[in-house]
Amino acid sequence: MNRLKELRESKNLTFKELSNELKSRNVSISPDSLSKYERGARNPKIDKWQALADFFGVSVPYLQGLTGVADEDIAKCLNKMWLDGSGNKVWLRDYLTASNIEDEPHPAGLNDVSKNTVDYWKNHFSFLFRGKDSLQKDILENEIKNIVKDTTRLTTFLKKNLNVNVEIPLSDIEKSNINFDSAKSNVIANTKTFVEELYYVDNSKVNQAIDEEIELLMNYKKHLNKGNDKPK
Repeated sequence: MNRLKELRESKNLTFKELSNELKSRNVSISPDSLSKYERGARNPKIDKWQALADFFGVSVPYLQGLTGVADEDIAKCLNKMWLDGSGNKVWLRDYLTASNIEDEPHPAGLNDVSKNTVDYWKNHFSFLFRGKDSLQKDILENEIKNIVKDTTRLTTFLKKNLNVNVEIPLSDIEKSNINFDSAKSNVIANTKTFVEELYYVDNSKVNQAIDEEIELLMNYKKHLNKGNDKPK
């Protein structure tokens, strides 16, 4: 099944609105044709596939459902992780806690993949959905478990270790320019970028990359607490 419905709904577009958006790009596809494409009742020609893929910012194979995974596939795996009540749920809950997210998935929505359920996971575990093109469907469950564990590990580590005691002598002007919240946000943003880049690292090297990142952060913390110069 193609992903036209998923992508159209992600932009909150009706068939008519999508048709008009395409028309503004000099692409002529009627609302009726879009509906038939979505249901699989008609197969678009390659130029229409390409126009739709360009509009949504994805590849043609992804739009056709030939590569990557759908949002619903990821949501199903996360539902299963939460419902199994074992260590998998602990990883999910620890990530929510470390990210200061108080709301948990509604129990009534965990037995299906309704839009509300998908939206919940997308809002709070966006890093999984942004990297979905690189996920493999045949090993999706294990991939998601490993990514969630690695991300939770880093997020929890940062929350626990960010409050370092800076003892390096600073001028009054330098002190006035320190903004801890800004610094904290920058560290977290950089770490999330680091985690996203792990999608493109060979699986055998992912743990090594994470261990090296944690060692680097601990090294910075040690030097900061001792008031030494920045470590090399």
